[in-house]
Amino acid sequence: MQAPFHHSAAESGGEEWAVGATYAEMSRAYDSADNLTPLVQAWRSLYELIRPDGLVAEFAPTAQLAARGLGFATAMLGTGYSLPPLTVPMRPMRYWRRHDPAELIKREGRVLGVVNETLARLKLPPLGAYREMLESDASYLCTFAELDHYPERGQATYYGPIFSTDTGREMEWRPGARKHILVYLRPGQPSFVTCIEILRRLPPDHDIIAALPGMPEAMRRQIETPSLRVVGGPVRFDRLLPDCDLVINNGNAGTCAAMAWAGVPMLMLPMQVEQGMMAQAAMRAGLGLLADAKLAAPELGAMLHRLLSEPGFKAKAKAFAQKYADFEPGQVTRRVADEIEALLRRKALARS
Repeated sequence: MQAPFHHSAAESGGEEWAVGATYAEMSRAYDSADNLTPLVQAWRSLYELIRPDGLVAEFAPTAQLAARGLGFATAMLGTGYSLPPLTVPMRPMRYWRRHDPAELIKREGRVLGVVNETLARLKLPPLGAYREMLESDASYLCTFAELDHYPERGQATYYGPIFSTDTGREMEWRPGARKHILVYLRPGQPSFVTCIEILRRLPPDHDIIAALPGMPEAMRRQIETPSLRVVGGPVRFDRLLPDCDLVINNGNAGTCAAMAWAGVPMLMLPMQVEQGMMAQAAMRAGLGLLADAKLAAPELGAMLHRLLSEPGFKAKAKAFAQKYADFEPGQVTRRVADEIEALLRRKALARS
């Protein structure tokens, strides 16, 4: 069934929404009770129609808000970005920048005011803090501790990431190549063209396979070289990673987790705040370097050279892979599903 949504909430908020913002400020629907109330009402109408035993959701604060008081189980899952630490106020997503705590409290207070006005219109009890809206019967943090989007979360259970590396076009490294580089980028960011030009100028003994989803065919032919093969869609990673020296990506959570698990260093070019947080986490763990979107070619080239030549990055990545050698991605979903079923049984017994 169609999930309720607010048209302006589906649009990109732009830089003003990303810089210094917390989870509480993510949706434009929370700018007024006139926008939020119909959304909550729509969710509650769906719940009345379906009469669920439980809600399992990722990054769905309005669905959580609408479930308040209805009695069914709620379970949230996702990466550290989807499941932020429940603090007052909520922690800033760009935590590496300086923030005024009083300003964060003030901004979160505005959102909480909208939420409580909405609850009042629906004759529901108010919240004492925004964090209460995100509380659930169970939450499943699907990432490695080192790749948590939020550092120093405190006590938490990490179930491990959910990712797949066995889908996409099958390719092999060129025989005789000295260095193997895997690229998985979305065209469109300022540093993309700079990065591709640097790769095109690498020595011919470097073999580069670039998966560039959305790349037009004409552009693909234009940038491809004998050492740089370009695919306008996904590439199967699992057979390439054992001999891979470097992965260049946008800082996607699943991709970074897969590369870390395989023990491959990364150069990350984030396009938005979630990817920036993931890149910061990977960099803290010594698994790679983060390239700013406005970085000039000499600096970006120097980063690439460091990752390919300095043994420390490879050593840290291999140590990470060794630590999680027994991890199996497929087990995460099975474990979470089993625990959700157990939660539903407990909730049903409590109701009876």
